[in-house]
Amino acid sequence: MERITSSHNPLVQHMRKLQTSRAYRESCGEFVADGWKLLEEALKWYPEVTAVLTSEPERCPALPSSARLVEVPASLMQSVSSMRTPQGVLFSLRLPQEGALRVQPGMLLLDRIQDPGNLGTILRTADAFDLPVLLTNGCADPFSEKTVRASMGAVFRRPPQSAPMEDVLRVCHAAGIPIAATALSDTACDLREVDLIRKMGFNGKSLINPRQIDLLHNAYAPTQEEVDHARRVIEAAEEGERNGLGVVSLNGKMVDAPIINHAQVVLERAAASGVRR
Repeated sequence: MERITSSHNPLVQHMRKLQTSRAYRESCGEFVADGWKLLEEALKWYPEVTAVLTSEPERCPALPSSARLVEVPASLMQSVSSMRTPQGVLFSLRLPQEGALRVQPGMLLLDRIQDPGNLGTILRTADAFDLPVLLTNGCADPFSEKTVRASMGAVFRRPPQSAPMEDVLRVCHAAGIPIAATALSDTACDLREVDLIRKMGFNGKSLINPRQIDLLHNAYAPTQEEVDHARRVIEAAEEGERNGLGVVSLNGKMVDAPIINHAQVVLERAAASGVRR
């Protein structure tokens, strides 16, 4: 284990710059985090720790053989850490390698979330729901010390991707993945409300702006799975009718008049609005 007592030591200066400069983090391919809990999370989920500065080396868990363990006086830790009350440990990690942009249905797309604390909180919530996250280039740095701290280690478990919005739109369009966005506008349509009333059996909703028409048509359009099932129901009903049966079964479930009527409605909606994108 090394010991450093000078605030001018290159490693100490390196840790300071990692906390304050995004450009520096990206140029050297590292970021920094603080606290024993975050160190435990990093070692469990993201074993890319490169150096650990601590005033309490006896508390340090086992580190990768490539990581430096450095003891510093409490007074030096106080001057290096950006926290008012340092937790006794500051550590650096390698930034994740950016690969090809990967999109999938159900991803959370964040655009221009500029407050590090808000971004970290959203990342923590997305991690709890097992949602992959994609950031546009207008967002705060997900690997700033404040964001990492607010994420409670979510950036270790599920590092977010980052890409320009135009690339996101292009890749989603090519993959046939629709994007639903929140908007404080009278042209916005509440998809939660649409989904609820659709499940309750309603087949329409009033609109206040023509730009909502395509969105609403898609919301009411059945999925391909629903269309396929409806066709199988109609085929089973027609075969039963040819055989003089009043009730038939499909996949072990009874198919009677209400089921047949619903299948007909699904096919009518598909004919009118297409299949949900």
